[in-house]
Amino acid sequence: METKGFTLQGIISITGTIIYTAPKNAQSKFISIRVSNPAAYDFTLRKYDAVTATSIDVYSLNLAAGDVMTDNLLYYLNENDYIEFISTVPGTTYLVFGAETLSPV
Repeated sequence: METKGFTLQGIISITGTIIYTAPKNAQSKFISIRVSNPAAYDFTLRKYDAVTATSIDVYSLNLAAGDVMTDNLLYYLNENDYIEFISTVPGTTYLVFGAETLSPV
């Protein structure tokens, strides 16, 4: 099995942005998440489970202008699971570090 790291960055849509979907034949994990915005904002992290076809809001935070939120908890994703970020104001940026382990087919 091969493990490779990845980095994702971008801007979160106020309607929600799917940040990452675990690929076929892989287990993935988010190692570190950082979000920020110069304005006050609410941030939600949502996890989708492909096996049960359900989503759960892992947490929602109310952040002051200029706050930087860092989350170093591990989030594991199986094939076709995904992580979605939601922000209540435009311009919220994110940076994610993760890794995926590819299974032999």
